[in-house]
Amino acid sequence: MGKLAVLGLVTLLPLAYWTPFHDCFPLSKWLILLTLGMVAVALGRPFSWSPAFRWFPLWAVWIAVSACWGAAAGSPWRAWPEVALLILPVWVAASGGHGVDARRAAGLLVAVSSLIAAFGLVQATGWELGTWISPFHKGVASTIGNPDLLGGFLILPFALALAALITRNSRLETRSSVIRIVVVTVLGGALLATEARAAWLAAVAAGVVLLTHAPRRIVKLAGGTVVGAVALLYMANPASLDNLLSPSALKERVWTWKIAARAVREAPLAGWGAGSFRTVYLEHQTRARDRGEEFFHYTEYAHLEALHFLTELGMIGLGLWLWGLAAAFVLWRTSGLRMHDPALWRGLGAGGLGVLMNSLLSFPFHIPPTVVPLWLLLGLSSGVVPTTRHPRRKTRNVLVRLAVVAVLLAVPFRLAYVSAALRDGQALARAGRHRDAGVRYEAGMKLAVGDVRLPWYAAVAARQRGTLESALQWVERSLVLEPGLYELRYLHGMILKAMGHALKAEAAYREALRIHPGHALAWNNLGNLLGQRGALEEAEAAQRRALTLNPALNEARQNLAVTLMLLNRSDEARGILEGRDKY
Repeated sequence: MGKLAVLGLVTLLPLAYWTPFHDCFPLSKWLILLTLGMVAVALGRPFSWSPAFRWFPLWAVWIAVSACWGAAAGSPWRAWPEVALLILPVWVAASGGHGVDARRAAGLLVAVSSLIAAFGLVQATGWELGTWISPFHKGVASTIGNPDLLGGFLILPFALALAALITRNSRLETRSSVIRIVVVTVLGGALLATEARAAWLAAVAAGVVLLTHAPRRIVKLAGGTVVGAVALLYMANPASLDNLLSPSALKERVWTWKIAARAVREAPLAGWGAGSFRTVYLEHQTRARDRGEEFFHYTEYAHLEALHFLTELGMIGLGLWLWGLAAAFVLWRTSGLRMHDPALWRGLGAGGLGVLMNSLLSFPFHIPPTVVPLWLLLGLSSGVVPTTRHPRRKTRNVLVRLAVVAVLLAVPFRLAYVSAALRDGQALARAGRHRDAGVRYEAGMKLAVGDVRLPWYAAVAARQRGTLESALQWVERSLVLEPGLYELRYLHGMILKAMGHALKAEAAYREALRIHPGHALAWNNLGNLLGQRGALEEAEAAQRRALTLNPALNEARQNLAVTLMLLNRSDEARGILEGRDKY
């Protein structure tokens, strides 16, 4: 049953990311957390005190405590999933053992990853079964829903498969060299198709490490394969490699790091609290805009893992995290796999290096698909001998594990049903059939009562067809589930305004701006409400803030001109409309 639990983990955890925009919705993360916790139970040990995991209790306590202060304390519903995601992957790894074979687990991971990668390549051809469309306007996302996370997830299995290919007498994967070549090609091709540059860098680093001691013919074959794959990608999608040379992504990274560094200087020791990065980043970015900065970039992650942890957990948390990485490195270096299965040992080491490289420009260590397989294999390679169990306890554990497998099987099917409801509803809404879209969303909610997107999109559909009372009910239901989304607060304000509840709408806009001070539309709408109740000076300030954040927002420009005319400042109003005066 332990092997079945591992199969469930490496197979169904990636599939649990079927729904798009998953990393923006902590409610879907609760389902992932339940899955991870149940897998830890299924693997059988509450905790391992091997050197790689002795740091873990301090790590868990620190990030749990850190969730109780700062920006995270105001939104525990959003903070606690983030906290648990930092704890549970290591706990799952520390619970490994009891007859679970690290070699078999690695083989399952490679096999399942190959299927996910093959689906990504199908996406790259333009034929998307089930229309799993990446919402990020680049690359392919396969079942994971995010091309950057798909790329990060494929780094480790790519390294394991490549190690099996170039190591003689490897038993990591199939014994057929032809199939090994196909597996490496599929994984590498999907990595290229994600257009995730951090994952590309990581895969190259892992490949270089593995090919350093490989036969010369293997090195030549690998080099030719890479050149050919790059050429095919460029012929299929010339814009993908052009984007690689674009300076915009680097500019966004540097801007994010600069804002995060400013936040770190204000709370260097303990940080701002686990799960607080988005709120803190947005607040500091607004301060930068107020000081005259013109650049603006929305992000939820620092795209530099050490800086992300430093912002949220301070130097204490970063130190604990680095301690854990050092312990994991020692565990890998001294593992018995080095003698018993050198291919797995080398692949695990190269894959771990790739994940670290990915962390320099991406966010692998607090995202389950990327880092859970790595921690799991590290835990399984510790070589702890299982203890003898009482027969009754063994029977009970079998029943528990059967229940775990049932939960694991239920997770992806539930999310697939929800995804179908979302896709169908969005297609109907685009066709102008808002009533039918609302019916489809409501059908999805019968199985997924805790998914914030279904009532959210139902509220949008109801508003578009003019049934404001229904729209209000749906958006308020969404807010109960996810109070920390500024988009929901803004929608709430628009619905209340349309219903004539001006003061409640104003409060909703202010709450949206508390969460995201850089939301230009919310500033503009707030200014309109202030102007309607006679607070013209406040209205002017809000509309000027909207134009500062988005100079192309013509609606705010016109509204500001109206406000200035009401203040008997017609010349200024004319200058704003004509673009002569600064706002």
